[in-house]
Amino acid sequence: MTSPAPTADLQEQLVYPRAVEAATWGMPAVSLAAYRTSLKRDLDANFGDVVSMSNVMKPRHAFLTVDNQTPCVATVSELRNGSTTSSG
Repeated sequence: MTSPAPTADLQEQLVYPRAVEAATWGMPAVSLAAYRTSLKRDLDANFGDVVSMSNVMKPRHAFLTVDNQTPCVATVSELRNGSTTSSG
């Protein structure tokens, strides 16, 4: 008969998959925040500005899902105080 695994090992087995899951789910938010920072830093783009890139993005733009073939169009909105548009 084998002895049970030590408590620390069991705890690690439970925590590790949750840590990987948290990193996976958090990656898009971190990517968008880095993208917003690079737009402000490189182009002085403010919230609501529409940015059209005539060339493909570089790694320094820190955007997670772009390729090296397609120019992008992007805008970043600030919604902390709600939407600035009204309907109806």
